[in-house]
Amino acid sequence: MAGAGVSSPSKPTRLRATVWRRLEGLGAIYLQNSAAALPASVQAERALRTSRHDILSLAGSAVLLNRRWSVGRR
Repeated sequence: MAGAGVSSPSKPTRLRATVWRRLEGLGAIYLQNSAAALPASVQAERALRTSRHDILSLAGSAVLLNRRWSVGRR
């Protein structure tokens, strides 16, 4: 599972829409307004890194997370 926490600047609004569409196209599930979870894949990681770069270049903030789930283990 891959995830992102983003806070993009309110202007330009096209950046927010671009990031949202990019993540939605990869199957993202939004956990909150600025937190999304995606199935782990090379394509998702590439899109997250691109989105992070775009957001940081406009003085926003972004955190990328990667999590492997272990089910039934103690």
